[in-house]
Amino acid sequence: MQTLTISEEPLAEAYSPEEVDDEHLPNWAKRTEFAEDPLGRAYALLVTFLPVELLHLLPSPSEPLTSTNLMLSLSSGQLLCIAYNAGVRKSKKPWGYINKTAIHDIAALEAEAETPSGQDGNKEKPKVWTFRRTENLRLWAAALKLRYMIPLVTTSQLTGNATRNGTPASSPSATTMAFQNGLVPNLFDAPIVARREHLWEEMLHDAVLLWMGAVVSEKRGET
Repeated sequence: MQTLTISEEPLAEAYSPEEVDDEHLPNWAKRTEFAEDPLGRAYALLVTFLPVELLHLLPSPSEPLTSTNLMLSLSSGQLLCIAYNAGVRKSKKPWGYINKTAIHDIAALEAEAETPSGQDGNKEKPKVWTFRRTENLRLWAAALKLRYMIPLVTTSQLTGNATRNGTPASSPSATTMAFQNGLVPNLFDAPIVARREHLWEEMLHDAVLLWMGAVVSEKRGET
């Protein structure tokens, strides 16, 4: 497994946010836009942050936007990591980048699999892709916790169960730490999302909206 590399916060002068008026904000951050459509705001943010050559991986603008079709397009973690880095780069606090070399290019693997040579390849590829999707999602979740202090926790952290290698969850538990900070923990299990198992869409949907909310608040100068 690759090292999940995220740049840490640099030592710098204190940052004092100042609220920005809507007229000076991009469409995805305006208070008057997407007021009751958080999914639409998240989509607009992704369209802004992702490079043009990857936009075709998102649901088509000509189709009705649903949680399911948007989450399916994001479930490999690749687009989330790339959009996250773009958001950090455009912010006034440009730290917490995900190492680009650690992001698995799932889109390229899937495109290759559609070719005649790819279809005749190793039947184990889907398992490898699941592992790589999991790594992308773990990297993104770790970045959200570090950069935006979004309280994402795994099932084992919430229940206090041992991790897969038998090591007990850290103490104090993630639940206790989250409540000490006045934040309610949100369940996010990267392997479940990568395999699209029970509750995967809800987990990813909630995490995406939490990330979007943090980026929007920072852009508005609220945090």
